[in-house]
Amino acid sequence: MSDSDTAFLRIQTWGLSLASAAFGLYLVSCPPCFRVLFLSREDKRCGTLCKIKWPVLVLFVLFLAKTTSSVALHLVQNLEVAADPLSISRYTYTTNLIEIVLGSGFLVYRSWLTFQRSLRVVLLSALLWVGGTVVMCLVVRVDRVDAVDGILAQSRRLGLVFWALFVALNVFATGAIAYRILVQSAHTDELYGAHESLMAEGTQSTSTSPAKRTAPPPLILRVASRTGAGRTRAGILKHAAIESCLLSTLVLLATFALFAADTEAVYAAIDVLVQAIGIAFNLVVAHDCRPGAASADPRSPSARAGTDAHELHAFARPVRTPLSLVSRQSSGIDFAFPRVFDPRRPAPAPAAQQPQRQDSLGRSTRTVSSAPLEELSVGIGSVDSGATDYGVPVDR
Repeated sequence: MSDSDTAFLRIQTWGLSLASAAFGLYLVSCPPCFRVLFLSREDKRCGTLCKIKWPVLVLFVLFLAKTTSSVALHLVQNLEVAADPLSISRYTYTTNLIEIVLGSGFLVYRSWLTFQRSLRVVLLSALLWVGGTVVMCLVVRVDRVDAVDGILAQSRRLGLVFWALFVALNVFATGAIAYRILVQSAHTDELYGAHESLMAEGTQSTSTSPAKRTAPPPLILRVASRTGAGRTRAGILKHAAIESCLLSTLVLLATFALFAADTEAVYAAIDVLVQAIGIAFNLVVAHDCRPGAASADPRSPSARAGTDAHELHAFARPVRTPLSLVSRQSSGIDFAFPRVFDPRRPAPAPAAQQPQRQDSLGRSTRTVSSAPLEELSVGIGSVDSGATDYGVPVDR
């Protein structure tokens, strides 16, 4: 066996080790997906057939079958590699390309949902996906008809075009989704104009500032910290990274760089890329069942109530729920006649308990301190002993 074959086998061994470790992470990310695909969010029971997300389930099964078969075939072919060292790539390279096409198509679909089903935004991504699919068919034809051994052979130019198209597609789609999430988060903060303490649930209004109320949860994006004190920048960045499939995009960039460098390490990178696409898909699906998340179905009670619901999730339907602004603390008119009824606002006392006494001398106020930390505002009406004002007896 030549030195080149020995180096190739070493790369394949490293690729199998990395792919096995990544496959373990993929299996760990699978159980949360079952809750989204089969369990109802309201009662945590198995949903009916009509409630199962069949397109998502089909993609999940395809990725599960491909990631499992990739590791299994790689293990078997490494055991039989003595007869034909380069036969490993001949059987697995085509299926790897197909999984890249499926993963990129899913990313385009999510971009379409994220931008309110706008065709203008996803037009470039769709054209890149169609072009990459055509180039993939040409690469497979050259490899099969010409009996090419290895992915760094006569079809390398077509391979460069294929990887370049899908790298551009993934970078554009990932950046667009992440930008959308970050912009909507900043817009939500500006819209409500509230401090983090006012965004926390359970914030009570006081008598000194009755117009300051807890802002309702944003309908577009609400990322809560672990303490439940509101959103944090780290939580928003994590949310954007998961929803935009940043993991698979980074691995795809590394694979393209190794392919362009004409190194055999690209074999190991492709093995890891297959698992990374499956992990990124599972993270997106599992993100829908995180604690406190609302249902993606706009007809659910949590979506109608506007609690922790947003329209940027991969499987959420675009819902345009009107945002009602709360009464702002601007003047006494807003306090006397609030735009939105607040049940926590102290109700005024009955008119019978607030007699208004007027005389020709007018009215003035003074503050009588009868005990520490106690203030009583009293109006001076007449000079009679035991006179009362606002129903409070005054000792003259």
